[in-house]
Amino acid sequence: MVVVTGNPRRGERRYGCGFHREKGPHICANQLTVKIDTVEQRLLQAIRSRIMNPDAVHYLIGVVKQQLDAFRSVEEETRRDLEKQAHQVDEELRNIERAILAGVLSETTTALLQDREAQRRSLRERVTALDARSAAGALRVDGDSVTRYLTKLEDLLNGDAERSNAFFRSHVAPIMCTPVKEQGRQFYRATVGVNGYEMIKSLGLAQAFDFAGCGGWI
Repeated sequence: MVVVTGNPRRGERRYGCGFHREKGPHICANQLTVKIDTVEQRLLQAIRSRIMNPDAVHYLIGVVKQQLDAFRSVEEETRRDLEKQAHQVDEELRNIERAILAGVLSETTTALLQDREAQRRSLRERVTALDARSAAGALRVDGDSVTRYLTKLEDLLNGDAERSNAFFRSHVAPIMCTPVKEQGRQFYRATVGVNGYEMIKSLGLAQAFDFAGCGGWI
């Protein structure tokens, strides 16, 4: 979709298919166009109605709390597993030390001792890191904080066009527009993929989640 009219008056500028304009109807028969203002107003209306309403906020808070609980549960399970591994390494080290005291000393024994000591240090460091996160306090999210961030988002979308477009590009791009005809009317139906990480970050909750390894798309 590109701007297919050259009229500088913003209210008259329209989006249309770039292939139809540049390559002709034999490449793409879609000649449907739509005013830029109409597209932006409908997108903003959809965001407001589907995201910035009490039911959506309540649902968002519930999902975030559920994910935080799952995150904490995984951390607790990870800590138990690390402690189990550390206990096993300590037992192996005691066996190695007894062998050394008994006079069994070789290159293999020395290498095994160094390897197990390195494992013990690594496991202790990971347990310490988990304890530090726990000591920092449990992550919390509440309705007031989410509502404040949504208000900021509303202010942003009500601002200048460049900032709104930047929001669209980072949060809901790409926007796929499909021409449809229903009950004698022709129009575009828009579908989007929401960038979950950017949306969570906009709500001030990015510190609660680790999106490494995936794009955060939903």
